[in-house]
Amino acid sequence: SSLKGSFATNIQIKLANRRMENMLYALETLTALQNKNADLDPAWKITLKNQFHDILCGTICNKSVVQAMEEYAEKETELENIRTELANGCEKPFNTLNFAINGIRESGGMTVKYKAEAFSAIEENQITGEKITLPCEYENAFYKAKLNSQGYIFSLTEKSTGRELVGDPSVPFGSTQVQMDNGDNWVEFEYPWEYDPRSYSANFPDPYDRRNLASHTRVQLSAGAVHSAEAISFGEDGLIVKQTGCHSHWISKIPFTMTVIFAKDTPRIEYKFEFTNQTKRTRLRAAFPVNNSEAIRHQIPYAIVERGEGVQPAERFIDASTANGDGVALLNRGLPANNCEDSIMMVTLFRSVAMEYKCDSDLSYNTDKSYTVDFAIVPHGKDADDTLWQNALHFNTPMLCAEEKNIGWKVENAYISAMRKVGDDAFLRIYSGTSEEKTAKITIPECYKKYAFTDGLMNPESWSDLDGVLTVKLGAYKVLGIRFSK
Repeated sequence: SSLKGSFATNIQIKLANRRMENMLYALETLTALQNKNADLDPAWKITLKNQFHDILCGTICNKSVVQAMEEYAEKETELENIRTELANGCEKPFNTLNFAINGIRESGGMTVKYKAEAFSAIEENQITGEKITLPCEYENAFYKAKLNSQGYIFSLTEKSTGRELVGDPSVPFGSTQVQMDNGDNWVEFEYPWEYDPRSYSANFPDPYDRRNLASHTRVQLSAGAVHSAEAISFGEDGLIVKQTGCHSHWISKIPFTMTVIFAKDTPRIEYKFEFTNQTKRTRLRAAFPVNNSEAIRHQIPYAIVERGEGVQPAERFIDASTANGDGVALLNRGLPANNCEDSIMMVTLFRSVAMEYKCDSDLSYNTDKSYTVDFAIVPHGKDADDTLWQNALHFNTPMLCAEEKNIGWKVENAYISAMRKVGDDAFLRIYSGTSEEKTAKITIPECYKKYAFTDGLMNPESWSDLDGVLTVKLGAYKVLGIRFSK
């Protein structure tokens, strides 16, 4: 891809893009569930404008960065006001997804276990743990994980197959690394004044250790760098591991804390990486070595495609698996630069880059700024694409405190791309997400009497009467828009 460099420039804009998008989807769903109207178009327009610019060339000029973040700050305030109005005084979080969710999270200095049915209020219960000694093990119905004294997983076995997906990893599983990055936005690591048309049409190899590449003699600056780790056990409910450390090379430093959450009722293992950048011209990546990567797939809008090695954008996850389909997925939240090479899955967390020979862009070094990035893994057996979709969507959907109100919607055996009010009508865009044909069942509130399939702009094609339940066939990777009218 000619735009591979822009996948990872200015992480605060990447995170803001995803944060705004996720919030807008959740708020739109709330308006449809509650049969209320809210003006979300201004926030959508700003988000789409900034996403489009960032995709085309990467937002890196000082003026563009400042403008984008000011616009996002303004629109996020507007969205928070809309959310407060929809909450109507309720302080309980709500699940805006059309399937059940569960897990463990840290909230307000507490650790809580949560669960919720589709389109329902989230039940939370505080849990109390005790400090245990590393190394240790954690096991649930989905996997068995063994952790070493630094808190890294060194063995991960998937329960349904009994296959060890991670064992004796080539580099610490879930570790971070810092590499040199010359800072050019367009061609990522190639020399910025070097003319090579391949840079704009193909993906160069991007392995974990780039020191063997002909044009780079010394790239790796720091890897691992965990100084201490502690584990808090919540019994069978879960385990939380906290690692602290500092990547350093001469005067360059990136102090960090990594929090890893294991929970009883989900295959998802979540990572929260908090760091402060005290350097320039570097790239920060997380690495997940797996035992097998015969199939390397990236999730794109509405589908999962096999791409093989090389840097490609992934919307919410990348998956490395055996030919049979069992493997490990790496979920991201606003971190689109993903690849898998030499059976190591990697995601770029941050770049300290600028283009000072082209424009005023020193702000894009992001020196002395602190960030938090989130990613997760999902070990899985074969035929588990629905598991990957549900975990990726859940991981990217914010928990909004909202009034527990659903006027009667239910969407089964499909995923929701959009659910929103259009005047007095409601619009629903669903998709199958997998290569298997599905039959989706939609339960519609009594106030809607007609339905019509739509074009890509939500325009109805032909209206039909509605009896409260609509069943539709969804072929492989099918996307379908439906409009409901009173």
